[in-house]
Amino acid sequence: MLVTKRSSVIAISTSAMLAYLLLHLTMLSYLRHTLDFSYYDNANVEESHKQSKFLHITDLHVDPFYITGSKINTACHQQEKKSKNPDKGAGPLGDRACDAPVGLAMATLNWIKDHHEDEIDFVVWTGDSARHDSDSSLRRTKEEIYDVNKNMSLLMYNTFSQSSSASKKAIPIIPTFGNNDIYPHNILYGGSKGKRVFEKFLDIWKPFIPKDQTETFLTGGYFAVDVVPNHLKVISLNTMYFYNSNAAVDSCSKRSSPGHQQLKWLRDRLRQAKKEETKVILIGHVPPIPKAYYSSCYRQYSKLALKYDDVISGHLYGHLNMDHFLILGDGDTTKRDNDEAAVLADDDIISVKRNIPKYLKALRDSYRSVNYVNDGKAHHAVINISPSVIPEMNPTFRIFRYEADEKASTFGDLMGYTQWFTNLTHWNTHQPTLQGGKEVLSSMKGHKDNNNDDNAIVPYLEYEVEYDTLKDYKMEDLSTDSWLSLARDLGGEGHTSEELWNNYTYRMFVQSKD
Repeated sequence: MLVTKRSSVIAISTSAMLAYLLLHLTMLSYLRHTLDFSYYDNANVEESHKQSKFLHITDLHVDPFYITGSKINTACHQQEKKSKNPDKGAGPLGDRACDAPVGLAMATLNWIKDHHEDEIDFVVWTGDSARHDSDSSLRRTKEEIYDVNKNMSLLMYNTFSQSSSASKKAIPIIPTFGNNDIYPHNILYGGSKGKRVFEKFLDIWKPFIPKDQTETFLTGGYFAVDVVPNHLKVISLNTMYFYNSNAAVDSCSKRSSPGHQQLKWLRDRLRQAKKEETKVILIGHVPPIPKAYYSSCYRQYSKLALKYDDVISGHLYGHLNMDHFLILGDGDTTKRDNDEAAVLADDDIISVKRNIPKYLKALRDSYRSVNYVNDGKAHHAVINISPSVIPEMNPTFRIFRYEADEKASTFGDLMGYTQWFTNLTHWNTHQPTLQGGKEVLSSMKGHKDNNNDDNAIVPYLEYEVEYDTLKDYKMEDLSTDSWLSLARDLGGEGHTSEELWNNYTYRMFVQSKD
């Protein structure tokens, strides 16, 4: 059922440079008039109210040069001089062949704020805010990447942590590096070169990184946040130091390598959490997959995931854009270990136009190959991959539910999630006539607007529930056993399993692929 509550309207320009400048001016206006970084410090977040939900959002890939009505084959950057079919150009909310317009990101965050702000305890934001380098005539620059990340950070802050109520506590936001958030993409050095990047992002992510984590972050780009002090911690990993497309670092086999140092730090944090009887959620951008990680990094991550299975509530990742889960095993009980399921595209995402039949077959085979051993030991961990906001498929986000009874030993365990999506095709072609857009633009820019573009409005959209793990998959919780049970059902034979698999793959592409 569609929610009919109307989101607030924010004005932007449809021209490329004006969109880019508007994003700057909007964020600078926030910074000048409303933003107080001293108000927010993750290190001092008090125990939250007894809400039991958090948001996972990933892969926004904001393109400040996106032009509504432009030619799709130009990465949505160039308009036709004379078009016989103007409606066939890039839509106001984006196109599946392009990165996301600024308006999609703004409209999405505004809709979440309007409908879910009061029930969200914290936000997990797993990277790739910057666009891909897909336009040879408009190459990305280091400055652009930093600017987009800064502006998106300010927008995230003002959406979730700049509360309109003085009595309401700030909502922790935990970001992580995506492979497109650095320049050049995929490449992040260790040592002093890496530290210069971290120093830049420390400034960009100032309100999100606890003060007591500053030194750790400057060392390797990873950090921990006590989202519910004494009960639940989120650890943000820098997966660029595990990613085998990052030619600037070696594997994790050398003790001096940044990947090894990060895993050593992670081991110490998990050991401490076990001692303190607190739960941990691990987040990152590139998920732990044999073909995506250096083999030594993958092995060491797997060992920690299994050894501290009772401490880790979940492994939450993005990057692949498709909605699915992978099973990480000890090798003895997972024959295929998802290796063949990692049919990655040449660059960094799985295209819905390539390798999909092979990917789906390998994924289902991996579910079928799992041996279920009940010997009291952890033999598997489950990697949750959330689909993206970028309109490669329909834009989407995920709201998790977690156990919030502070007296229970299960505090912090993930109990389920609801997947929300917006129908891109529908809202691209059903934009309501909005009034007051230019007045909103003027107030946000802080001065009189002299722009004569009558289309200077953020496109309107609504999100709706796509599915819920309890209702649609009958999962009472998101424990490893529950995921393995679902994997068994998905890999089974017969009509019931086939119907379940068909529904699963339909949702895997966020209802954008028949």
